Amino acid sequence: LGVPKVITPEQFTDPTLDPISMMTYLTYFQYAIPSGNPLAGISAAGPGIVGDKANKETNFVIRGRIPDWAPLAINITAPNGNKVNFQQMQRVTSSTAIRYTPPIPGNYIIEVLVNKEHIKGSPFTAHHI
Repeated sequence: LGVPKVITPEQFTDPTLDPISMMTYLTYFQYAIPSGNPLAGISAAGPGIVGDKANKETNFVIRGRIPDWAPLAINITAPNGNKVNFQQMQRVTSSTAIRYTPPIPGNYIIEVLVNKEHIKGSPFTAHHI
C-alpha cells in the first residue's frame, strides 16, 4: 500500500502504546496506494467532453480519488491547433470540475492526465457546433 511500517502489529496490541501515535499512523492509510493501477478508477464526464455549443461555456467533471502526490494536467486543443484556456474549480477528494468556452465550432481534443498518464478514455474528442 505504500505506507511505511513504523508500528508493528505486535505494537498495536500493546496496551501501553500511545493512542496519539496509533491515530497518527492510521492517518497514513488515507494516502495508501492500492495494488494495481491507482489511477484506474478515475474518469471524466460531462458536455465538455462529448460536445456542446461553440462560444458557450461548457464543463466536465473528473471523478475518482486523485492522490495528492499525483499532479493533474489538462490540455484542451481547438480545431485550429490553439490551446484553449480553462478554469479548474477547487480540487476535492473525489471530483474536479473544469470549465471552458470553445471559441470556434469543430472537434476539440481534451487530454486529462494524472501523474503524466492519460485517464480512461483520454484523449477525448468533443464536437462543438
